[in-house]
Amino acid sequence: MEIHNQIRESRKRLGITQEQLANYLNVSTPAVNKWENGVTYPDITLLAPLARLLKMDLNTLMGFNEKMTETEIGFFLNEVSEKLFNQGYEFGYDMAMQKISEYPNNLDLIYNAAILLDGSLHMIEVDEEKRKIYEKEILKFLQRVADSDDAINSDKAKMMLVSKLINDNQFIEAQEMLNRVIEKDSLNKYSVQATLWINENKLNDAAKLLEWKLYEVLSENSMILDRLAHIALLEKDEETALLIQTYMSQINNMIGTNTVQPELISLQLSLDKKDKQLVVESLKKIVDGLKNSFNISRKHLFKHIEFRENENERFVDFFIKPILKGLKEDPQFEFMKDYEEFILLIKELEFKYN
Repeated sequence: MEIHNQIRESRKRLGITQEQLANYLNVSTPAVNKWENGVTYPDITLLAPLARLLKMDLNTLMGFNEKMTETEIGFFLNEVSEKLFNQGYEFGYDMAMQKISEYPNNLDLIYNAAILLDGSLHMIEVDEEKRKIYEKEILKFLQRVADSDDAINSDKAKMMLVSKLINDNQFIEAQEMLNRVIEKDSLNKYSVQATLWINENKLNDAAKLLEWKLYEVLSENSMILDRLAHIALLEKDEETALLIQTYMSQINNMIGTNTVQPELISLQLSLDKKDKQLVVESLKKIVDGLKNSFNISRKHLFKHIEFRENENERFVDFFIKPILKGLKEDPQFEFMKDYEEFILLIKELEFKYN
């Protein structure tokens, strides 16, 4: 962290105003403001007293002790873990605290150390009074990370705090903390929210939330498979295309949507082979799929979700006309123009839906 951010974050953490800091150092408040915005820097003669006021050494103030790499943190926490289990919790805890004092603004270190210390506290025998002290300090570290501007670590710390609040039956506080999580579409957030509602006996709300998330994830996976199938078809890789078709059918059966997407793969393969009979069969399956878009799985796997009525009719109206236009104008169907079953299919569709 650069010195201007270090001054600002440390001052706020200590609850000192810019005016108070200016008075302590016998400078103007605008001067402190300029330091914190990186416009100017403190005079060299002020660095030592500034560091003392902010309760840090000069190396930390100047950012020399700011960063530990991910690898360094991993190795260090492995050492802490060995100390915790081999020499006792107090030794490992003190080792972690010493490192955090050296890198007081390294949120990756603070968060991961807090997680290690918290998990170990439930596995190692510790005096009950000391346990309460350790738990309180760990919560402070998690809260500090949660309140930071580091979005990723902040969200992770908030989720940990939510879990702890749920375990303590503090459901209102847990909901308030969960609402502060920035990553609104996080799968973990959905899971924690559902857990909170289950504990509050709001089973319908929990089921509806999870069902919508499942529906969303499965639909997204179906679209990804659709694009992969398109690539396989362009690469003339029939084996992969058919394998993807199988997976798409399984997903669509789970979510209760139509069978059009996987059948489009069969249609394209039939067109590539110029197999007139298979083309007609695929087209008929696509039309039938549109007419029977939603099946019984909606009533079981997604029974808490309310879907619109007449969805089948809406999908048929939306897709049939573009399909008809494609059958008449797409060059891929040119070789089908004299095939009697193809001609009859177009006339049938025009009669029903035009």
